Order: sequence, then C-alpha cells, then structure tokens
Amino acid sequence: MMFVPQARCKTVVPDEFKVLLSQRRRWINSTVHNLMELVLVSDLCGIACLSMQFSVFVDLIGTLVLPAAIVMTIYLIIDTAVSSNPQWQSLALLIVILGLPAILIAITTFKFIYILWMIIYIIALPIWNLILPVYSFWHFDDFSWGATRVVAGEKKDKGHGDSEGKFDPSRLVMKKWEDWETERTGQKFNKKMTLKTPMDSPTAFDGKTTVTPATASPFGTIFNDRKMFSSSPTNNNGI
Repeated sequence: MMFVPQARCKTVVPDEFKVLLSQRRRWINSTVHNLMELVLVSDLCGIACLSMQFSVFVDLIGTLVLPAAIVMTIYLIIDTAVSSNPQWQSLALLIVILGLPAILIAITTFKFIYILWMIIYIIALPIWNLILPVYSFWHFDDFSWGATRVVAGEKKDKGHGDSEGKFDPSRLVMKKWEDWETERTGQKFNKKMTLKTPMDSPTAFDGKTTVTPATASPFGTIFNDRKMFSSSPTNNNGI
C-alpha cells in the first residue's frame, strides 16, 4: 500500500445553503453519536501511550466546543482592535496556528491558489464552527437523511437506500477485537492462561523417565511427557 498523489476524488457538492445545512447537520450529529458510542468501548487499540477511549473523548470534546471556540476567537480579534491593552501574545499564537497550513501548502504543492481558498475558508469559519454546529445540536433528535442530492426518478428523501428496505440491525457484524485478530491471522489469542490438570492420576516418578521439551510457543517452551501419566489409574503396587 502506498500513497498516490495523482489520485482524484470527485463528488456532487451541495449547490444551495439549505442543502449544505441539511448535509452538515447529518454529518455532525452522526459524528457526535458515533463518538459517544466509541467512548464506551474498551476493546479498541490505543495510540502510543494513550488509550483509544481517551483519544475519542478528546475528539468528542473538540467537536462540542467548536461554537465556543469561534466565539472566543471573534472576541479576541475585536478586543485586540478596540482595547488599549491588546492581547498581542494570544493574537500572535492564533495567527501562527492559522498560518502554518498556508506555509505547508506553499512548500509542498507550490499552488498558491490553495492559500487563497484557505483565506476564504478562514473568513467562513463562523459558518462552519458556529452556525452549522449550533443548528446541528439544536436538531439533535432529527434522524432524517435530508435532500442532499437530486436523483432522477425519485421523490424527496428518496434514492439513498430506501428502496433496499428497512434497516435490519441483525445484519451488523458484532465482533470483539480478539475475534477480528483471530479471523485475520488464523491464530486464536487468549487473554487469560489457565493451568489444566490431567483427568488421570499420575504414576509414581521412578527417576528414569525423561522430560523432553516440545515445540516452543509464543508463551514459552511447552514440556510434554506422556510417560509421566498412565492411561488408567494404578494402585500402589503398580498393577
């Protein structure tokens, strides 16, 4: 697997603001719902020394505080413009954070038109980080799909999977992380190791029987000696 910079992705973008509002409402609400579900899952692999639950929680908090963050940013800009004692350090930090992507774009792609579109995106941040999230949170109980595309021959809210029938939750694959690993590698992984005792009573050790190690396993060397155990119980006389 390798990165191919020549790859191009195409999609049909909304051509009206109400369609964009409906699309973003669905995306933001589904993201928040999914993150709230993932926070409760403890079987996910972590990132470096951080658990996946912590990373998902940080992502969830970051999504929820977007409106407050853009309000504080606007307040900082206005306060710097009208105050006699402006907060230059905070403003400089904000400029650095917003300007670093422009520097990376200029270094990696040499397409300065992207910087122009980035400036337009920064100007539109109040729409993306304030209006759309607040509208989505206000309609948090709205699970409708929304008319994001016009499909020929279909009515409103059609053409997005309704023809396939109702949602069947039994078709979802419910597996734990160990099950996915077992299916991928073909090896069964056990979290706990238990010591099993033989069903038959062992015979008295005569000092002559040797114990030979078997094939090594990921958990260490396994010693296997069938001579130490008889196939049937014996009495003290060895009969």
